[in-house]
Amino acid sequence: MLLFRRLLVSGAALLLLTSPVVAQQGKSQLRIREVVWGFDGKVRPNSFNPVSILLDNQGEDAFDGTLVLRARQGLQFVGARLVVEAYVQPGGERWVQFTPYIQHESESMDWELRWQGGSVKLPGPKTGREAFVVMVSRSGLSMGTRGLRNFNEDVFPATVAATGSLGSVVLDHVPRWEQPRRQAFNDWLRRGGNLHLLLTDSDTFPKFSDELAMLNNPDEVQSFGAGVVFRHRMTREQIRNDFQKRARAMEDTSRGIPTEGSDEELGQAISRTRTQEYGDGFGGWNASASLHSQLIEMTRPDHAWPLIYLMSAIYILMIFPGCYLLGRKRFHYLVVYGAILGVAATFSLLFLFVGQRGYGERTSVNSVGLALHLDDDHFDVMQWGNAFVTGGNTYEIQHNGTGRVYSSGQVSEPVDGVIGLRETKGEVGTSFVSEIPPFSNRPFVSRQRLKVPDLEAKLTDCKIDTQLRSVLITAGEGFKPDPISRYWLFHRDTVYSAKYTSGTIVIASRLGKLTDVIDSAALRETNFSFMYGNDNLTSSQRYRQMTNHMLAYRFGVQKTSDFDKARLPANRIRLLAYVPMPDALRISGDSFAAQHGYLLVSRDFPIETTP
Repeated sequence: MLLFRRLLVSGAALLLLTSPVVAQQGKSQLRIREVVWGFDGKVRPNSFNPVSILLDNQGEDAFDGTLVLRARQGLQFVGARLVVEAYVQPGGERWVQFTPYIQHESESMDWELRWQGGSVKLPGPKTGREAFVVMVSRSGLSMGTRGLRNFNEDVFPATVAATGSLGSVVLDHVPRWEQPRRQAFNDWLRRGGNLHLLLTDSDTFPKFSDELAMLNNPDEVQSFGAGVVFRHRMTREQIRNDFQKRARAMEDTSRGIPTEGSDEELGQAISRTRTQEYGDGFGGWNASASLHSQLIEMTRPDHAWPLIYLMSAIYILMIFPGCYLLGRKRFHYLVVYGAILGVAATFSLLFLFVGQRGYGERTSVNSVGLALHLDDDHFDVMQWGNAFVTGGNTYEIQHNGTGRVYSSGQVSEPVDGVIGLRETKGEVGTSFVSEIPPFSNRPFVSRQRLKVPDLEAKLTDCKIDTQLRSVLITAGEGFKPDPISRYWLFHRDTVYSAKYTSGTIVIASRLGKLTDVIDSAALRETNFSFMYGNDNLTSSQRYRQMTNHMLAYRFGVQKTSDFDKARLPANRIRLLAYVPMPDALRISGDSFAAQHGYLLVSRDFPIETTP
């Protein structure tokens, strides 16, 4: 039954995209009233970003069908198809939301939405920094807020996996959200979001309940996980044009980042580099391209190229002059034609056998991921993977987490695959169903909320003066090391090495600034990994090399000035552990028996400091 549903969805999407006659938007019942990329009209590269589309059914019949979103580069579609089922009653409106993975190249792409009987080209996204928005209800959308961008709370994503481009939220009321959206907002805050609470019209702060009850804390500044809540004694109508600038300065101060007005050397450095473009010593990097190039090299099939070249030469010689000489001997033309067809058929089978033959390879998955702690033993997990198969078939890539989102992570070629909603054990998320030829790779990117009990950790001791002196963290089974594992501690702007000993993680030595740990030159080189000689690296060497990538992604390093802003406040330390991928992050099912990888775990701990 499950296989039938997969084939049905895939077939329906394929039919929509290959139909020779597709009516344009003006000839269909549906109209696109509004398109919102991200949260403020912009997207963040190397992250999943929501795109919310308001459908308007102006026909007399209900629309009940499949919507397909695809990116187009030049004359061809690229990546996999994103599919959503939608129902819009006659004369009604409905929001639908897709969550594509945006890369640096995506800004130059065209996006097209198709359905049975219509299609429309969507305005493309523009890239920008994390969004700063005011959350408003539908009735309040027409009320402008000075200097700030409104965001309709009705389309807030129901999964934390889609909130990577959201940085700050201003809120003056309790949103009317169902449980998944309340949980997603809670997770977004604990992962590192900034929430600015304002007074309601009755001159009181909003009263929250359920998953958001912790927001009732009366402190003016309060930390929750890696996120911070600020209380402002003003209403939305009292906001002035400089509110966003002042609010961002408060966020920087709470994280120990000097403002531009500071007389500290770091503040001056930030001021100098704030407007610099990519290329100021480190030109940014494409996470998917860099990581996938490394993962693919781990399982590249070892074809017998000398034999293939020899067979090619023999094939050419048998066609010409072989068949030509056969014709010169005055054989019947049917004999000559038969010889040509026989040679072509025979060598086609030989090439198929030799080209698809494996030399010790097996179906496997290699991956790396970043796990950001949310609460208890739940994490927001971003994963880059590559599935290599020896037998061609239709495969489903799906994990056991909630609120899952997927991408093929490819912007240069079409992918025969569908990313659509799936319900597993009562949890709703997307899955990636794709046709994978024999002895080939299928890269993927995923993000999900996941429970990983083995990654529990507790700070039991910490001594600090001007720098960290001793740290003792009780760590779960998932932190056990292997020869590739590494551990770091981060405080203020300083990185320390750490080590795992008998169920605990302790400080080892001071390494220096983040620039001393992350090799930006290596990141720049791995954008063009095919241009330098790393073909002979072992899988272990590649996994070690990718620690550099994962640290850069965790700290948001994409240009030189990002190093200056990678800081923590004095009352917090961060544990970073690069450990073997836990079983909870395996692709579910029996299709991929061999799965290997490493996970960068990030957990923040509050500490007590003396003035």
